[in-house]
Amino acid sequence: MRRTALLTYQVSGCIVDSGSNEGIPGVTIFTDSGLIAEGGADGKYALTGLLGQVKIMFFKQDYGFDPVNVSAANANLVVKGTILEPPAETYQVSGRVVHLSSGLGISGVSVFAFASGQTATTGSNGEFTIDGLFGTNELHFFQNNWGFSPNPLVVSGAVAELIINCIPLPDANLADLKVACGLGHTILLRGYGTVWTCGDNEYGQLGNGTIYDSNIPVLVVNGLYGVVAIAAGVSNHSMALKGDGTVWAWGENYSGQLGNDTITDSNIPVPASGLSGVRAIGVGGSHSMALKDDGTLWAWGGNYSGELGNGTNIDSYTPAQVSGLSGVEALEGGGLHSLALKGDGTVWAWGNNGYGQLGNGTITDSNIPVPVSGLSGIVAIAGGLWHSIALKGDGTVWAWGYNGAGQLGTDTTTGSSIPIQISGLSGVMAIAVGELHSMALKDDGTVWAWGNNGSGQLGNGTKTNSYTPVQVIGLSGAVAIAGGARHSVALKVDNTLWAWGGNESGQFGDGSYANSLVPVEVHF
Repeated sequence: MRRTALLTYQVSGCIVDSGSNEGIPGVTIFTDSGLIAEGGADGKYALTGLLGQVKIMFFKQDYGFDPVNVSAANANLVVKGTILEPPAETYQVSGRVVHLSSGLGISGVSVFAFASGQTATTGSNGEFTIDGLFGTNELHFFQNNWGFSPNPLVVSGAVAELIINCIPLPDANLADLKVACGLGHTILLRGYGTVWTCGDNEYGQLGNGTIYDSNIPVLVVNGLYGVVAIAAGVSNHSMALKGDGTVWAWGENYSGQLGNDTITDSNIPVPASGLSGVRAIGVGGSHSMALKDDGTLWAWGGNYSGELGNGTNIDSYTPAQVSGLSGVEALEGGGLHSLALKGDGTVWAWGNNGYGQLGNGTITDSNIPVPVSGLSGIVAIAGGLWHSIALKGDGTVWAWGYNGAGQLGTDTTTGSSIPIQISGLSGVMAIAVGELHSMALKDDGTVWAWGNNGSGQLGNGTKTNSYTPVQVIGLSGAVAIAGGARHSVALKVDNTLWAWGGNESGQFGDGSYANSLVPVEVHF
């Protein structure tokens, strides 16, 4: 773990009227990397923490501005705005912005119509109305921590009852949440398809071109835009899926888990060789996986226990197809094992089985997929270091494998080589695991956790392991969860990110290295 200052830059200057050259007050400024700011009353502005090439956009009602691209510090960047003269006839557009999964309205979303110089903000139920439009407009929706679809939305006349959703991630894989955790780092997918990271960076897993830890979020570089899914796991590497179906990875690569035909670590994203048409991704301890549009599954990296599922125990530095699997809908990587969910609701597993984490009633490793015993109607899967969990369509959770810290949630520390239902847990809509703990998000927006709690990763105000699910204190309205080795995170419906547990590498992203036994808000 290495800590140092980050090499970011600042752009500042003045926004002026093109006719009078006087400062334009109150201009809204935002970037394609997710920053937003307001110009001063005199038109002066400053944007800090910029990294790499950034597109800056400017907005003020009834004004028009050209965007500016920057890649280095500039202390005197003058931007000129022109007053727009609308025609006599204008039109109105209205609708709602809602969270895709829950259907809840998202308040405080800014809606910009650049061509007409108009703006609106969504209300408490996600509703918006934007007046004074003329001609053809691209409506841009913006709020920190979220992307939207469609975005931009092209309109050329009056329309009502529009529904704008959060950017839909591939619906087959819980790893494809807007937030993911590695062993000691956190990844967030923000609006405009940019990826931000914080925490441990010893192997370059933050992807910002350095090997220094960061306790504040940093932008993943090397032109990584247009991302629709992210993944991390019990690992020191990270992955991203772009909208064009290509896969990018960065961080530790001693087993070829980056998929670029080398075993050299990379502190910037590199493309996985020969992969296209991918719709979901997953990360294991030293291996990676991808699900293609045709339902085939591909894996690469470490294969000591057969976790690549290709019938061998030989590492692969490039993607290789998993044997005998088709119709796959979701994938997950564990420490040295892998999981796949098929469209028929069955679960298949392969790799290390020393603790029964394959769930087939044995403790024998398998280098080809085997069916998990007695499971049907499954809608989501997750893999920890040595355990696995699954969510049924009826909202119940099942677990199997190692249980030394109580991560199976069965009120014992006895492991199981077949799935066991976690008692007292119902109404679950999402699951996640850390290294030795497990998590569940209920349909009422509460988060529950169980297993190892040595750093407070269960979020219940203690450091005592729990063999049954306990509620995370003071957290409601959650819509996504993820777990690392010693920390946990949750995204709330109001677009805020919360973290708890171990923070020794700055994986909270809150500017500190202080652990917390209860959730604290992170300002990504």
